[in-house]
Amino acid sequence: MNMERCTLEKNGFEAVYFPGTISSLKAVISVGGASCDEKMSISMRGSYVRQDIRLPKDLVQIHVDYVEKAVKRLKEEKKIKGIAMTDISTRAAYTLLAASFIPDIGCIIPVVPYNYILAETWLSTTRKTLGYGIRRFMRFGYDKMEKRQLPEARIKVENMHADVLFLAVKNDDAWSSDIAVPRMVKIGN
Repeated sequence: MNMERCTLEKNGFEAVYFPGTISSLKAVISVGGASCDEKMSISMRGSYVRQDIRLPKDLVQIHVDYVEKAVKRLKEEKKIKGIAMTDISTRAAYTLLAASFIPDIGCIIPVVPYNYILAETWLSTTRKTLGYGIRRFMRFGYDKMEKRQLPEARIKVENMHADVLFLAVKNDDAWSSDIAVPRMVKIGN
């Protein structure tokens, strides 16, 4: 498989670019992240993505300007006309955030997304909370956080210029997309 590596030093973002085999005018940005290294990230996305820009999991902070640089490069250097973005869980929230700031992202597919920027961790109190335990510690955090969200932490989905396909489940043990997705759909209508 022919690929091209982008580096922070040379391109202003880290990524692996795979030329498409179906359409050379379209690209999908897929954000890498926690719990998978580059090899795992690329192999998981290989089944449904023909062109891939992956942001590395080892950055301390990932800013939307990395995606802006990737989008600019795709449009200017690769002559891409249609740009989509996708990923799962907290990276799905990053997908929403990027699309809310970058109008050139014309399609997003956030998988089990949450529509607020995450700001806290909860493992110590999870173990003591009835009905959660270690298996559901992420869901505990979202449920706890849901009660005290700050308005300024909400991702402004109403600013997106993208077509959106939300993929979510009801009462997932980890993510509260069953709460977040209806909220975003309501805001978007």
